[in-house]
Amino acid sequence: GVPMQLANTKATVFDIQMSDKKKNTMIATISTLESAKDEEKKYCSWHAEFVEKAFEKDQGLNAEKDYIEITNGKISNYYSKEKERLYVTVTVFDFYVV
Repeated sequence: GVPMQLANTKATVFDIQMSDKKKNTMIATISTLESAKDEEKKYCSWHAEFVEKAFEKDQGLNAEKDYIEITNGKISNYYSKEKERLYVTVTVFDFYVV
């Protein structure tokens, strides 16, 4: 199937670090605001991988917390039968700092 594409998505980035499993990949937790303007604020947290252009730019972000807008990315999921667990990942290809 085709992964869900992301563009113009604002996110807060936390705990950026180099992946020890994938080459040229930074990993982080990102948080996105998911509620409408008049609703109580709701945030979603996502496991994120920064690759390609985003990998190069990511190294300039504040490692503890920073704000970005994702300009090119995708959401994918993988179900592990062994662990009986669904893994949802946001892959960021490009972004700019807000």
